[in-house]
Amino acid sequence: MKFTSYIYTLLGVLCLYACSDEDNNGVASSDSNGVVFSANIGEYQTRIATDGGSWAKGDRIGTYMYAAGTENLMTFSNNVPYTCQNEEQLATFKADKPLMFPADEQEVSFKAYYPYVENINEYLYPLVLDNQQQGTAPYDLMYAVSDGTHARTREESSSMVPLNFSHCLAKVILKLTDKEEKPLQADGEPIFQGMKTHVTLNLKSGNLSAQTATAPIQAFLNTDENSIEAIVFPGELTDNCVAEFSIDGKAYSWMFKDNTAGLTSLEAGYKYVFSLKILTESGTIDGAADVEQSGSSSTPWQNETTTGIATASQYKLYPCDKGAFADTELKITFTGETPRLGTSGSIRIYRADNPAEPIDEIRMDERQEPISENGGTKFNTWMDVIGSSDRKLIVNYHAVKVDGKEVIIKPHSRKLDFGTDYFVLIDKEAIQHDGFKGITTSKWFFTTRPEPEVKTTVSVSHTDANADFYTLQGAVDFFTRNAVEGEKTIMLDEGKFEEIVNIRNLSNLTVKGAGADKTEIQSDNNNNWNPGIKDGCDSGLADALKPGMDIPYVDGRNQGGGRAGVLIAGKADKIRFEDVSMRCLYPTKTQAEVLCIRNKSDNATAFVRCRFYSQQDTLLPGGGYNWFYDCYVEGDTDFIWGGNSACLFESCEVEMITSGGRGFNARVKANNIGYVFSECSLTVAEGVTKCRLLEGSDGTGMVDNITFVNTTIDKEFFSGGINSKDKSMVPIAGYDDIRYNDGNNVVSLGEDTGIKDGCKMYNCTYYDGENKKSVQESGVNGADRIHTLTLEEYNQYFKDRSTVLGGYVDTTWFTE
Repeated sequence: MKFTSYIYTLLGVLCLYACSDEDNNGVASSDSNGVVFSANIGEYQTRIATDGGSWAKGDRIGTYMYAAGTENLMTFSNNVPYTCQNEEQLATFKADKPLMFPADEQEVSFKAYYPYVENINEYLYPLVLDNQQQGTAPYDLMYAVSDGTHARTREESSSMVPLNFSHCLAKVILKLTDKEEKPLQADGEPIFQGMKTHVTLNLKSGNLSAQTATAPIQAFLNTDENSIEAIVFPGELTDNCVAEFSIDGKAYSWMFKDNTAGLTSLEAGYKYVFSLKILTESGTIDGAADVEQSGSSSTPWQNETTTGIATASQYKLYPCDKGAFADTELKITFTGETPRLGTSGSIRIYRADNPAEPIDEIRMDERQEPISENGGTKFNTWMDVIGSSDRKLIVNYHAVKVDGKEVIIKPHSRKLDFGTDYFVLIDKEAIQHDGFKGITTSKWFFTTRPEPEVKTTVSVSHTDANADFYTLQGAVDFFTRNAVEGEKTIMLDEGKFEEIVNIRNLSNLTVKGAGADKTEIQSDNNNNWNPGIKDGCDSGLADALKPGMDIPYVDGRNQGGGRAGVLIAGKADKIRFEDVSMRCLYPTKTQAEVLCIRNKSDNATAFVRCRFYSQQDTLLPGGGYNWFYDCYVEGDTDFIWGGNSACLFESCEVEMITSGGRGFNARVKANNIGYVFSECSLTVAEGVTKCRLLEGSDGTGMVDNITFVNTTIDKEFFSGGINSKDKSMVPIAGYDDIRYNDGNNVVSLGEDTGIKDGCKMYNCTYYDGENKKSVQESGVNGADRIHTLTLEEYNQYFKDRSTVLGGYVDTTWFTE
């Protein structure tokens, strides 16, 4: 079985750590370019097989340092001994004459073994297994080698260097019971016959060999565990492989081949537990003993075994190397059955230089907790604080989820730092999978890459190791945190980016996807978990939140929540998305904007060749001046809504996906241009009927400013009526006399600017699948309440892009 470790160099300390599916680790450091090792045994009995899970003071390992990519030893690097300094799970190994990193910055790799012997000729390490009466620990032969991809120079000595440690031998345990399966204790001196005892490990190649002859092994009588144990050479179980022992002075013998599993050989790295039932009345043994087998070529020997033949849980870890993204997600990819999330235990992340306190924790007895608008909601580990500006979103999120064979763990935002070593611990109850025993020792390690230099273009990818960030939010935070001036670009790779995004107080930012059919920002954020249209909580309050604390409740308003997938707020100006899709994954209908714009009334956003997918409230393009060009939008209830200065949909398709749905709720203030659909197509999905074009706004002081010019509308898009409210949408000349009650006072709508308010159309056609005619002639209920623009009005306010968005300070910015 394989025992995988990592070598780390932390601030000049080279550290040996494990990072396979279930491994131990070690740590090493460099002080004045000299290497100091430490190792973390943890709960696994990989080294001390009989007396606990920690190193013992005085234990020694032998080490070699090579020029990377060669078998050339570096000077003074031949079989250098390192001695354990303490008796702890995380123990330090030092040398009187330590390995030294080359001064010429040459890349180096490492080999190591345990237990250390002083004289080794021609790289041949000898080990004799015949006398294990005092314990099996000194015979647990292990070997490690770092591959060339993880070579390091002295300058890079603070980076992680993985070593793959492998158990070279097998371990055999006999458990004795009476016929009622009560434990029995052997006495005397148990012997394993027919085993090869003289073993040789070639430290250069890693090959293990043994002399042909067999000899008795004096096994260890473990009185604490009521077992007989020995480390043995892996290979065929012959008829001569026999265990001999006594109970209460009566001698017994048992052939290893006589087992219920039909086991005929032993493999390196496996632990085999043979359960023998002693039939004391006849003085015999129940011949076919049960056998339990644990371990594999990629798993260390574990304290626990399972019934029958137990093969180790096979999985891969990501990330498990240097160069991890600081905004990464963590993945465990299983083979075999589909994993399940547990309801107890925790997932914890630690800095390697501070293993005492986790820097992040996800508790599996928690899940998303709907945030009450009335306050009193407790912040838990399935909530996150998103953003790096003056206001941050406090939202529920998927801290852990299962996607096929993968368990995806999302650390909380900004918990991981750049250029730092981390390890992950997972309680075995946290993830349910056959054979998974948790990751409860420091064996899952990774090192985050340094922070990118301050620049104006960064890349985001889940698959490109050369990208700058793993998430869109990570790139947004980078620009926000560094206050990068001028035009900024985020290159968003193809793939699905499942995250809630908070863009606030940034200007001149373009997000470029690989194509709307290739790059998708998605989440299942919705009003049930994160209610309301929020622009965040004051950063001081948000950053002070700890699990168990109340989410801030200020001036009668809960500061948590916000149901949008992508939020653009504050002084966010000139924010542009190209060739990107945004999708809501929530499986049932609820209010869930994939995009919410709440910037200032004089700010601008643009969306070019983008697609938007949700049901209710797909888009809330509020704030200032918004431009959608060659886009696709689908939904079924008020799926384009909210107030703004002006919002132009140009050459777009807007599709109704549910029968009886309604399209727009244009809560635009009087005298604002509001929504304009120009050269657009309003369509319905197959089989959809009896829909309404508009939802009117009552009692809010809004007059539903919305205009359709040169647009074709499918008859079913508004066959249920133009407007769901029985109110006139034809503007009345002059506003001085139009007033509304805002709840406290009767307020005037203001001066008449000459812009016609309400619903307006110009040269729009009603399409029934065969014929086209003007909407006003369609006979649809409410058509008489639509104002038909004159040519003069059309030319004055709606004839082209620069006219509709003319209130913005720089109309040339709205370009294709």
